[in-house]
Amino acid sequence: MNLVTLRDAALGWAGLKSKGITLVLEPVNACCCKCPSCSVSVLGARDGKKMTIETFRKVLDKLEREAGQVRVCHLYFKGEPTLNPDLHLFVEELTRRRIKSSVSTVLQTIKCDMRKLLAAGPSEFRVSFPGVNHIAKYQKGSPDRFLNNFYAVSVLPRHPKTRFVIFYQVYKTNQGFSMTHAKVMARQYGYDFIPVPAVHMVSEHIISREYTKAERELISDLIETPEESVARMDTRSRYCYAWKSITLDANADVYVCTLMYEDKYRIGNFLDTPLKELQRRQRAPVCNACMESGNNVYQACYEEFITHKDPVTGANRKRMK
Repeated sequence: MNLVTLRDAALGWAGLKSKGITLVLEPVNACCCKCPSCSVSVLGARDGKKMTIETFRKVLDKLEREAGQVRVCHLYFKGEPTLNPDLHLFVEELTRRRIKSSVSTVLQTIKCDMRKLLAAGPSEFRVSFPGVNHIAKYQKGSPDRFLNNFYAVSVLPRHPKTRFVIFYQVYKTNQGFSMTHAKVMARQYGYDFIPVPAVHMVSEHIISREYTKAERELISDLIETPEESVARMDTRSRYCYAWKSITLDANADVYVCTLMYEDKYRIGNFLDTPLKELQRRQRAPVCNACMESGNNVYQACYEEFITHKDPVTGANRKRMK
């Protein structure tokens, strides 16, 4: 039985028409960290390719031509966008086209010009981290490198329309002093502080319920296991926010959605395939399994948790209390 109801399809269609499509794009198929909760660490790194600004402009041209309105562009998927030296040009292009943009970074290895990036006017500049004392454990990164980069970036001139956010991933062991310290950093340097319970982001394994030993160790440190979290959500929702987005890697290859990482979930190249055909392929067999497991709702907090109007938001808010 197809779990996608007419009502859900109508919601997705209405969202696309009224607010436009969301572009999730990887400027570089690489990351400088191996977070135990992330697909890059668990399922393996990508090819390291960087998207050129010329290719990015072609992507935007085609998307605007075929989709009309572009709601927002998230310049990250499962990688670290600041590894692309031309990242500021991507943001400049989005700002010129009046498309909202979001950049998320762990502030470890940085290859782009951060001064130019901030001057380009991203709508959101998000620093994602689990507290200085826990970076080595939960991101496999360097606390000293993070602090040096954080202080250097935080004193740079800022575009007046950019929202600066510290996205604090909450585990069992990084509350108390670690969270207080992060709040002080946010207040001192003009960031909004948003604590969100950390989730396990390897959707393929959440759906199959087959975890490695390392994953189980990580999950034991979460506020709730994926199964505990899903058990108290309204998992009857057959709506997925991913239906209002298109997800590309640095080669402009399209994936079923923002949740699925493995190569088998690539559904075509964006520049070679009509958008309508790609959207048809997005409704893949894995979608039913994902919704049955509740993963579509479980992962929702890593989307636009402040402004999202989709049905999954209510369940997500319950989990964040």
